[in-house]
Amino acid sequence: MPLKIGLDTSFVVGLLDDKDIWHLPALELQAAFQPREGQLYIFDCVLSEVISTLARRTHEKRRQAELTTLLEQLKTKFRVAIPTDLPATI
Repeated sequence: MPLKIGLDTSFVVGLLDDKDIWHLPALELQAAFQPREGQLYIFDCVLSEVISTLARRTHEKRRQAELTTLLEQLKTKFRVAIPTDLPATI
């Protein structure tokens, strides 16, 4: 039976944002997952928190231009649908 892994906000944000304090540990953890047979899950509440965290951090650190790129990475890496009619800034 394949391993089922629920992803946490800190891991997802760390994986996407190379300026995040957890970026390197997230990359290491991702590498550890790859050789194993398993299914990764990202719950709706985590997805919502990831988007909120990325929006808040990019706004607070005056990196708003990076938000679109980070959201595109989220869509690509985790195959999630994000509405395209979201405002570009907070």
